[in-house]
This record gives sequence, structure tokens and C-alpha cells, in this order.
Amino acid sequence: MDDVLLLVSEVVTNACRHGDGPYELRIDHTDDKVWVQVSDNSPERPQPHGRHRPTRSSGHGLYLLKRLSSAWGWVPRGRGKTVWFEVPVPRPHGMAL
Repeated sequence: MDDVLLLVSEVVTNACRHGDGPYELRIDHTDDKVWVQVSDNSPERPQPHGRHRPTRSSGHGLYLLKRLSSAWGWVPRGRGKTVWFEVPVPRPHGMAL
């Protein structure tokens, strides 16, 4: 769940920096995945800030979404957008699929 917390922090931070703050955070789950949505008032498409550089102190949000989530995307919503991602829930050791 550390990955989910990190990604929520990144997406909410992006909404604050680029979308005048989030107006909705929604977290849903099933037995095998967690699904998160963050909505803001900016219609601008999420875009990486150039090439990923680990030495930079910011600009890692979309890179982290790509690396740590099983899927992510965005959809227009009202005057703004909703950014969403999903992360698989690990099964306990020895549990059958």
C-alpha cells in the first residue's frame, strides 16, 4: 500500500500545482485492485516535464504513475479533468488465484 500512498500524494500534488487544487479524491477497491481518482479544475492534459531525471527535485509524478501503477489515465470532467490510476493488491503468500 506504500505505492498507493505515494501515488495519491503525487496526483494530489499535481492537482495543487497545475489544477488550482483537487476538488475530489475518490478511492475504491476490489479484492485485487485499488482504484484512485483525483479531479481538478484544469482542462490541461497531464504531461511529463521533459525527460525523467532522478536528480531533479520535482517532476516525477507521471513517471511514478507509469512505473508503479498497473494502469493510469485521465478523462475530461466538467471544466477540468480526472486523473485515475489502479494498483494491484498483492495476494497473501500461498493464496490461490
